[in-house]
Amino acid sequence: MITLSSPLYCRSEFMGAVSLDFTTGELGKMLGSVYDGYVLDSAYTVIASNGSGGDEDGISSLAQQMGIRKNTMDKIEAIESGTVVKAGSWFVYKADFEETPLMLLYSVPARQVYAWGFLFTIPILVVFLLLVIAFREIRNRREAEETIRRLSTIDPLTGLRNRLFLEATMEKEIERTNDSDSVIMMDLDHFKKINDIFGHPVGDDVLKKTAKIIMDNLRDADIPARLGGEEFLIFLPGMGLEDAVDTAENIRKALDESPHPVAGRYSASFGVAQRKPNESVLSLYDRVDEALYMAKRRGRNRVEAFGTEDRISVAFAHVKWNREWESGHEKIDEQHRHLVKLGNDLITLSFSNADQTEVSSKLDEMIEHIVLHFEYEEEIQKEAGFAGCLEHKEIHEDLTSKAEDIRESYKKGMLKSSEIFSFLLDEVVVGHMAEEDVKFYAYL
Repeated sequence: MITLSSPLYCRSEFMGAVSLDFTTGELGKMLGSVYDGYVLDSAYTVIASNGSGGDEDGISSLAQQMGIRKNTMDKIEAIESGTVVKAGSWFVYKADFEETPLMLLYSVPARQVYAWGFLFTIPILVVFLLLVIAFREIRNRREAEETIRRLSTIDPLTGLRNRLFLEATMEKEIERTNDSDSVIMMDLDHFKKINDIFGHPVGDDVLKKTAKIIMDNLRDADIPARLGGEEFLIFLPGMGLEDAVDTAENIRKALDESPHPVAGRYSASFGVAQRKPNESVLSLYDRVDEALYMAKRRGRNRVEAFGTEDRISVAFAHVKWNREWESGHEKIDEQHRHLVKLGNDLITLSFSNADQTEVSSKLDEMIEHIVLHFEYEEEIQKEAGFAGCLEHKEIHEDLTSKAEDIRESYKKGMLKSSEIFSFLLDEVVVGHMAEEDVKFYAYL
């Protein structure tokens, strides 16, 4: 039993006292809580509790009730009123009843507090984890999109920009400004021989080496791109023709002076053109293409330039018959001469802006002549007992296949005039008549 009493006054005059009697059991019920609650006296004797012990039949100390050691009890006694302190394996709250020798104390096992904290933290951790995952997914997606965008504009072999990116950039630059811009088009000389002799891995390494040399000789603002195969185009924004020619010459010299460790010395031909006022990208592209063709016709490993007023001569572009190509066999020489004539006719049509139908018709005529000539030449070689006739036939088949590809590409609008000329000069005239056909002339 516990009695709580309080005096009554009326205008400072004592009128009596009010007393309340509680059994310890009833008082314990008033301490209802999820925590263990105790009413203690100044000696830390349990007067009432909402747990076991401290009932009407017996009195026990707080240390006995909670089963704690002396050092933990010392920490509890030192707790200031209205504070929570960890004592041993318990978290304890203590509050004194004013003007009484009693105090209120609540305790909860520390492991229970930690468990509750963990349980309450789980949803926060889950949300945080989901946010982290979402952030990483967004970041990975952006990185993937950026990688795809970058790869779609970069040549995977050389690391230079590709044709698609360069043409789009040139279009934007021309729309933005009408400043003086120049372009360089370059093509590695006799690159097919490098692939044929040393293999494509060496050829690829030559292209990588070329790309590095190009980059080493450009400004930060310049944009080099690989158009395909062994052909490169360099856009020089704001640069005049003279400086552009100097840039091309620097690259040419660097290539000429830097032999490949396997393929040895190799060179390139360069065409340079300066953009005319209000000139389209397509027109500029055609003029620099013609300048490159001039460099090839004049012996390769050189730079040829087109200013804003220059125009290529059709007569200069024609292939002239060389007496060294004569075999001594009347019909073969006649067919060779006719092949050169058909090539010149095709060049004339290309430079005279003939329509595609007319050029295609002449190209068909030329390819038909090539096929018939190759068949006749193979028969003559067999009759003459030429030892390399099988290898020569394979070369014929390769040239025929390339000729068919050129015809199909041109009809689809995927081919430019310089590629037709390159085929005529490099593959048929120089590469075949001047280098391969001469091998069997001695058998005739």
